[in-house]
Amino acid sequence: MCAEATNAPSPASPADRVPPSNLAAERSVLGSVLIDDKSLSVVMDQLREDAFYTPAHRLIFRAVRQLFDNRQAVDLVTLTNALQSQGTLEQSGGAAYLTELSDAVPTTANIDHYVKIVVDKWLTRELIRTTREVYEDCFSTEVETEDLFESAEQRIFRIAQMRSRQDFMDLKDMILPVFDELEKLSKKGGIVTGVGTGFNRLNELTTGLHGSELIIIAARPSMGKTAFALNVAEHVALEENKAVAIFSLEMSAKQLVMRLLASRGRVDGQHLRRGDLSNPDWAGLMQAASILKKANIYIDASPQLTPLEIRARCRRLKSENPNLALVVVDYIQLMDARGIGREIDSREKEIAYISRSLKHMAIELDLPVIALSQLNREAERGRGDKPARPQLSQLRESGAIEQDADVVILLYRPSYYFKDPKYADRADIILAKQRNGPTGTVVLQFLDRFARFQDPPQGYMDQFADEDL
Repeated sequence: MCAEATNAPSPASPADRVPPSNLAAERSVLGSVLIDDKSLSVVMDQLREDAFYTPAHRLIFRAVRQLFDNRQAVDLVTLTNALQSQGTLEQSGGAAYLTELSDAVPTTANIDHYVKIVVDKWLTRELIRTTREVYEDCFSTEVETEDLFESAEQRIFRIAQMRSRQDFMDLKDMILPVFDELEKLSKKGGIVTGVGTGFNRLNELTTGLHGSELIIIAARPSMGKTAFALNVAEHVALEENKAVAIFSLEMSAKQLVMRLLASRGRVDGQHLRRGDLSNPDWAGLMQAASILKKANIYIDASPQLTPLEIRARCRRLKSENPNLALVVVDYIQLMDARGIGREIDSREKEIAYISRSLKHMAIELDLPVIALSQLNREAERGRGDKPARPQLSQLRESGAIEQDADVVILLYRPSYYFKDPKYADRADIILAKQRNGPTGTVVLQFLDRFARFQDPPQGYMDQFADEDL
């Protein structure tokens, strides 16, 4: 039995295998562009020279591309002349082969299918080439393991992006799906059509957080950005029974869990950190723990995550848990832009890249993405006895954050600057930008000891009747 195994033919090594291709589809693509202008436009939009497997087909496509770019007619005569002028006619198979291409096309009506076959084979070859490069890199003693992972993920993701490129969509084909969506929203019969925030007035202004939206929550340090984001995440996980992913680049997973327990159990955070807990504190923590165990909250506290890493982890989590409804990133300025394939010569450009990447992730996964951000020091300058209310222009290190965001929420707690007792627990949630809705200010109560925001009780706003919100 062992002898038989020894004498069995060994499988071909990767280098001996013929890369995947479909020459019939390649011939049909090239033949179609010679006889049909519509096919020419489709092919020029979706293919490039290295999508073709054989050198002859690449030469033919290159000549077709040059004719197209120069706004010259593309047919058997002009293509033959172009290849002749370049001295590549014989390498391309000769005039007889070009005639054979145009005669052999079954029908140009199937051009989209021919192109898809060529693209699929090309991207499979690209994947093979990339994985071979990764294989070779793994044997290099000069490359750090972390860099190997990042480089491999980036290269494979680039191929995946090439595959998922979208084309134009005809308006008439989009009307029915939009009406279906409107009908679903109408049947819900409420003001929240997205993922609820847990705060009534904020839900009224935003109708919830929606798929593909990038929501920026910005403030100066110690205003409660993380607490606010955790409160929203807790609501989505517990009250709406959805899954939430939290990427914490500032605090450990244990610290976040302690915050969630203190907030839910109404336990003073200082008592929790010191371990100075009373019997009522323990009771609150036990009750909070039993509730939070049911929450589908996933925490990743890896430091210095790149946008690419976050995107890949969210994609994987969503494939494992289709119930994923919200992603929280805490916070933008702590993210890393290493390994993006190009030099970034300023922090502003780096933040712009990170911001745009988070927006692309929201679109790709069709999820709301909450990203926390710092405001610059201008936010601390008041005007006389007026509270120093933050503004959009104070988003730190990049105007691109404001540009990419669908919603920008600025957190402001007057008590941080002013000692008037009426401000002690007031928190202004300033909806400074909303791409698809109104702006405005929502006043909440902030229970500092528990790091918890909540809708204020009836009559709470009476003490601020003389203030403009």
